[in-house]
Amino acid sequence: MRNRMLILTLALTGLLSLPGCTLARPEADNGDQVLSDRFAGLYLVRRDAYESDLFYENPNLTQLGSAEAETEQLGTLSLPRDVLLAVRDEGGDWTFPGLEGWALFCTETVEDGAPLSASFTDLLDGEYHTTVADSGVRNELKGVLYLVPPEGASELWAYETDELWTAYRVYQTAEGQPYLDGTGDSFSGGMGSYTAEEEQAYTLGEETRSESVRVTVELKTAPRLERVLLRQYDKNGQLLDTAEIPLTGGDAEQAWLEGAAWAVVEETDAGGNTVRTVFDRPGPEEEPAVHTLILPGEDGAGQAMLLSLT
Repeated sequence: MRNRMLILTLALTGLLSLPGCTLARPEADNGDQVLSDRFAGLYLVRRDAYESDLFYENPNLTQLGSAEAETEQLGTLSLPRDVLLAVRDEGGDWTFPGLEGWALFCTETVEDGAPLSASFTDLLDGEYHTTVADSGVRNELKGVLYLVPPEGASELWAYETDELWTAYRVYQTAEGQPYLDGTGDSFSGGMGSYTAEEEQAYTLGEETRSESVRVTVELKTAPRLERVLLRQYDKNGQLLDTAEIPLTGGDAEQAWLEGAAWAVVEETDAGGNTVRTVFDRPGPEEEPAVHTLILPGEDGAGQAMLLSLT
């Protein structure tokens, strides 16, 4: 299971009465307009281009409300709406049963009487910002999904694959449960970025407010590493030691040598290309130097291995 980042952000007390979001309930008891289920983010799923949509073949779909469809002969029809509800695992993370993928979404709930924003992501280099103003709330999320080439792959492997990506839209019920309704965009052919955004307006008393979510995912390639070396130098540039870092996938920790003033992390990929990153030795009150290595995961997506110099 990939690591999942969770960030909690308390919003202003003035949003305590934010109306809940439910289907087929256009007006709350107090006269305030109720939002439809809120847009929460994206869930990336990869499949072969010749395969059918994995969402509709999932045996875990549940009916949630209904959707209206306009027809020429029968007029407006009310059709059952099938969704895939997320469930919490033992670690408290949300998962979508029967559909393996990578999440980037945020939830809005109320806990102990205070509004709470939380982000959930399987991506790396994540960013999450919540802006609260008199006009409403704005959530912005970003993340990167790194893909590592298979052994022996050509330099153009990312553009030659038959894989198809679908960015399913994640929504959240009034009770705070994320779900997929099968909507989203599909794309293939190389790396790039994809952004989805939705804004909903609602009235609270005599005021009009909005709640918006903007999500950006990037797909990038990371070279397949063959060897990583850590070289430590004294203040005069004299090499003190060279250590090879085992690429086990678990985080690694290396101690600064006595007299070491700076260090170089040297990454060599399968093609013989080398990238070097320099770190100055931090002071006693400073944070340790940390370098992120991207290694291939079981599913072909890159996973982070942290190398800490302490």
